Amino acid sequence: MDVSVGELDERMKRGENLVLFDVREPHERAFCKIATPDTIEDLHIPMADIPAHLDEVRRLAAARSVFVYCHHGVRSRMVADWLSAQGVKQVPKIGIVKVGARSSQPAHLAESGTGQKTGAVP
Repeated sequence: MDVSVGELDERMKRGENLVLFDVREPHERAFCKIATPDTIEDLHIPMADIPAHLDEVRRLAAARSVFVYCHHGVRSRMVADWLSAQGVKQVPKIGIVKVGARSSQPAHLAESGTGQKTGAVP
């Protein structure tokens, strides 16, 4: 299931009990990550390491919604589909979340003027 950046942003603003799951590599995350309020669990497991952490992801997904993201959306789609095949309840994928494109500032969720879903860097 794909979720728009706008929908995720609204759910974060409402303080919903959710997990933002970054599947990018550590060097990508060090460059930029989506800013999250304290009420949101910020989980980072690179895509290649997820099988070793499947129980952790299952535990989190049983308690709250888990939203998977990466730089362009390809890895997040693959991870969400793989988790679903492993029996993890439906894990939403955030459309295209482009983080880290312009600076090392934390990214904030936003819709671009072109309608493309992005994690905009202020």
